Amino acid sequence: MNGNVIDDIYNYLNFECKYNSINSREQTLTFLKLLYTFKEIIGKPFELFTRKDIQLFSSFIQGQSIEGNYITLQLTTKRANSTHDQYFNIMRSYFKFLGIMNEALFEKKAVSTVKDGYGMMAHAQKKVVTKYTTNKSRHSSFTVLAPKHIKLSEYHKIIDFIENQDKSKLLKLRNRIIIELMYGSGLRIGEVLGLTLEDLVIHPDNKDFYKVFIRNRLTDKEYQKAKTCYKVSHKDDYTSPEYNKKDTGYQTITVTKHVKDMIDRYIRLSTNIMKVSDVVLNNRENFATSDCVTKERKTPNKYLFLNKNGTPLSTSGWNKELKFIFKSVGISCDSGKKRQNLNHRFRHGFAMLLIQNGYPIDEVRSRLRHANITSTVIYTKPTEDDTLKNTIEIDKLRFKNTSMSSTQRLEGITRLMTR
Repeated sequence: MNGNVIDDIYNYLNFECKYNSINSREQTLTFLKLLYTFKEIIGKPFELFTRKDIQLFSSFIQGQSIEGNYITLQLTTKRANSTHDQYFNIMRSYFKFLGIMNEALFEKKAVSTVKDGYGMMAHAQKKVVTKYTTNKSRHSSFTVLAPKHIKLSEYHKIIDFIENQDKSKLLKLRNRIIIELMYGSGLRIGEVLGLTLEDLVIHPDNKDFYKVFIRNRLTDKEYQKAKTCYKVSHKDDYTSPEYNKKDTGYQTITVTKHVKDMIDRYIRLSTNIMKVSDVVLNNRENFATSDCVTKERKTPNKYLFLNKNGTPLSTSGWNKELKFIFKSVGISCDSGKKRQNLNHRFRHGFAMLLIQNGYPIDEVRSRLRHANITSTVIYTKPTEDDTLKNTIEIDKLRFKNTSMSSTQRLEGITRLMTR
């Protein structure tokens, strides 16, 4: 400000937000410029911001022109509600950092309740979902339809197709395991592709299971990143308390015997000098090595999933494979503009499988590793198929006690429309 560094912003960006992504920090910086500009315009310190000031700042962010007694602001930049809400989330974080708890900024209201249990008393178990009153976007609990997802029947079709493909055992096994991890455990594709041999640990309570660690490494490409885990910037980070803290630095899932057995077979096949070419073994040795972050491992660490040449499998390579599978079994792919992440449909399918089988919302949130339950609530909503089925059933209710056939009803509607 006036050519001087603002210490609060400097410390917030470089210390409080140092583990955030570059894009996240750039967005934070853009917002803080707006916040401090508004502060200068109204001539108040943050501690004295009133409810009206918060409302005016909301209008300022959205680009709504403001007319005062002496000054009129003609704002030209318009921002979407989603951007507005992201900015206000940053504002709440920044105010907490400054030790300012503005009542209007942190005020919440209940927007819905969701079922949170199963069994005889499931109807009595509810969880209240809240949102900040300053947020402009409709809460996710109002979403009409659950996201597009892989159904159980589609999952079986995919598995059958993979098993009968004209491919090597190694590639068929690799594809099957990736599908199992996404649909059976809810992993994101980046979390799958970033897995290394070191991340597979025999479960301490059952030797037939794997405890799988999800974490980031310096050697990871952008497509191998674990979205919600600690972002490393230096090898020293591997020994930091944050990196080694569960649910902050890393996350874990458990895979059962049949998936563990498939993984073990895949590892044996991919390293068998009698089954793969020298070129593949050479590429695996030289280009599939990843950082080792634990002291227990004595041999070089390798990425788990490889392409047919022995180098780490990329999203572009996998997506090409997945689109072919989808089209072969009759699952629609978005044409033209990309609207749906095909891989994420498996994670959504995993969530819907749990919801439809009566698992409580807290259990689903835990399995999806969502930081906030509001991200999970969307899966309690009807699907597109549910909406069509319900529409047909609702239509039938109007004629439930009449003997009029569907043909007669249609003829009656046609006569009315042609009068």
